[in-house]
Amino acid sequence: MIFSYKKFRAKGQFISEHLRPMIPVVIRNGTKSATIEGILDTGADHILVNKQWAKALNIDLKTAPRSTTTGIIGPPVPILWSKAEIEILGHPDTKSVIDLAFIDSPNVGLLLGQHGFFDLFRITFDRTNNCIEIIKSP
Repeated sequence: MIFSYKKFRAKGQFISEHLRPMIPVVIRNGTKSATIEGILDTGADHILVNKQWAKALNIDLKTAPRSTTTGIIGPPVPILWSKAEIEILGHPDTKSVIDLAFIDSPNVGLLLGQHGFFDLFRITFDRTNNCIEIIKSP
């Protein structure tokens, strides 16, 4: 599977345009599903999903296991865990049931991290040619 980097315009910054390694994924919980653009984040330990998606997916986080995660700076941030099915949009052979970490942060939509994503695929970033190649691990 080959994906192009997504172009973003940045206002008020030194660099006016950014390319980000983003891919469309489908997250399912029973009969509920959501298609979300996720950023491939080599620095993320887990898949982090904004907490707002739990409601859309009918995932009850009231009794979910809790832990914390840390970013580059700042204190640990609470996360809530739940299992769900994830697949790369248009590629049903990539379906997997994984652990998702839900986070209440305006800075996180969907981060595709090491556990639950990178450990399932061989991912090649080719910024020179503006593409990302993703191959399902055997």
